[in-house]
Amino acid sequence: MIQRFLNRLLNDRLRDFEIAHHAEFPAQPPIFGKLSSPLPEAVEDALLKLGISALYSHQALALEHIRSGRHTVVSTPTSSGKSLIYNLAVAEALICNPDRRALYPNFRSCEG
Repeated sequence: MIQRFLNRLLNDRLRDFEIAHHAEFPAQPPIFGKLSSPLPEAVEDALLKLGISALYSHQALALEHIRSGRHTVVSTPTSSGKSLIYNLAVAEALICNPDRRALYPNFRSCEG
């Protein structure tokens, strides 16, 4: 589906539309990171059930910054695990201190 869309953009003459540059980059092997102290056992178990046995280097680094109280912004490509970073930070904080709270927005479909 994506390839078909990309081919159309690259090959069809669409009105007022021109591709300035197109490049494809080969896949790169993952670079994993390690936390200075492990996540709570319940979080580790949940990750393993999801098939996640290691964190990517940017995830581990971001969690270390969050743990140290630093404001943290993560900017990486789509599907690189950014959402997992803040969800792990929230899960760890709630397990370590059950009196804490986290607010998540309630996204509702525009349909009905």
